[in-house]
Amino acid sequence: MSYHKVQYTLYITDNGVPAEGLSPKTVDFFGVESGTDLAELGHEISFTSLGKGHYKAEVDWSCFQNSVKTNDCTFVLRIDAGDSIKNPMERYVTLRADKPDMHSGYAIDMLTSMSLKVNRILDLEQGQWAIKDNKLRMYDNEGTLLTIFHLFDEHGVPTNDGPYRREPQFIREVG
Repeated sequence: MSYHKVQYTLYITDNGVPAEGLSPKTVDFFGVESGTDLAELGHEISFTSLGKGHYKAEVDWSCFQNSVKTNDCTFVLRIDAGDSIKNPMERYVTLRADKPDMHSGYAIDMLTSMSLKVNRILDLEQGQWAIKDNKLRMYDNEGTLLTIFHLFDEHGVPTNDGPYRREPQFIREVG
């Protein structure tokens, strides 16, 4: 699941009746911070019908950021429902789209990453370890090797007894 993808929806009516079978088009696509009209630069958001006057668009903000050179985080769009809409007051729909809409996904990613790191600390604290051949080997509770450190005394000489300093030789990736 990509947390960069955000769904946006519209509801379109014509004389108060749900309008179906339309192909709404982006007419204006302004970056609020810069005032740049991205529609004039050829960018648009495509909508598909959900039925009963409801339409959706999915924006992958990670792809969008790479293809559109803007630092805007908030966008306002004017969507043209098409000339089949008889009531001119209902032909255009305004939509606000915010990149921060996807931040809940970033929070989930960050919490997952933090959880993995905390679990690694617990594995190191609760697991077993052994010193042999001037190396400290640390394992989790299931016996999986997590890390190996070279051990040295205070003069930089490799040692098994009373190590003063350790240098990592191997650290298993978290995750």
